[in-house]
Amino acid sequence: MLQDDDEEITAFLGRFTHGHFSNYDKIPTAEKEKIIAEDVVRFLEDLFADRIVMWGSHRGMGGWHPIDSHSLVSHGRKEYVWSGPRNI
Repeated sequence: MLQDDDEEITAFLGRFTHGHFSNYDKIPTAEKEKIIAEDVVRFLEDLFADRIVMWGSHRGMGGWHPIDSHSLVSHGRKEYVWSGPRNI
């Protein structure tokens, strides 16, 4: 689900986690909105192409990161991509 929070977009990834897309540059509002929209579209393209890894639970914290990011890990939790559980 995408939620418009006036100055940012929040993308809820089921009950796993969520992400915020915003821009704090000192540029016209219309330009900020265009940049935010482009960031959200790029994220959704990556999400649906299984290039975003998610983890979390219905009761606790979660997170996500690009699949090629080696600096972030899910700390031993089960990982998922859009199409289902991630097999590593």
